[in-house]
Amino acid sequence: MAAVRALIFDMDGTMIDSMGHHRLSWTLFARRHAIEIEVDELMRRTTGRTGAECMNEFLDVARRLFVAPDHCIVFEDAPLGIEAARRAGMRAVAVCTSHRADELAGPHVLAAIDGYEDLAASAWWAAVAGPPRDTMSIIVSHPEPPL
Repeated sequence: MAAVRALIFDMDGTMIDSMGHHRLSWTLFARRHAIEIEVDELMRRTTGRTGAECMNEFLDVARRLFVAPDHCIVFEDAPLGIEAARRAGMRAVAVCTSHRADELAGPHVLAAIDGYEDLAASAWWAAVAGPPRDTMSIIVSHPEPPL
């Protein structure tokens, strides 16, 4: 297994749970403009990314950090992001905030956690990360919102 050199965190639902804020914003916008919309369907269509976009984001992060993809671990809460990590040649940790562990499973998924406290308390992290190094990079990946 390649040494861990970079941690890449998806932001929405992984670092913070902001989906309720998105839903509220869309609901208020629709009311203000007298638009009848199914907010949940709109959220699904407008907040999602394609697998290729996710994969390219992860690869771009690795490139900017000068780290090979197989030295990266992606922290992701969505099946599409988990699959994008695999396609990018990266390992992943499934953050089970919006999906069950079995929905985020894959051969490259090292662990499934309910929260970061689980990770900090596990021996898994010490085994994967190894001794502390001053060369590990951490970056949060978050795309621009769709227009």
